[in-house]
Amino acid sequence: MTEKLVESFEIERPSACALAALILIAQREKTSVTYQHKEWNFSDIPREIIEAVDELGDEEQFAIAQQIVDSLIDVMPDRVSPDIRLFTEILPIKISG
Repeated sequence: MTEKLVESFEIERPSACALAALILIAQREKTSVTYQHKEWNFSDIPREIIEAVDELGDEEQFAIAQQIVDSLIDVMPDRVSPDIRLFTEILPIKISG
């Protein structure tokens, strides 16, 4: 389902960043992406995308956010530090639960 969502919609880079942020904030706050969309007023993200993302499960939403971040890194290699892969060594973070 994730592939279908990515292929079905096209948004600009700033909106993609905002969408990834909304997904992650919704996960953090245990709310819906729709709720966060209203709360943060990111009107540049089409409602259809928000509703489609909300229909996905948690893992699929995380996959969408990861895909957005990965694509931003691929698209803007000149803006990404060559040491980006070393962040886990500098600040090792273990995610639980």
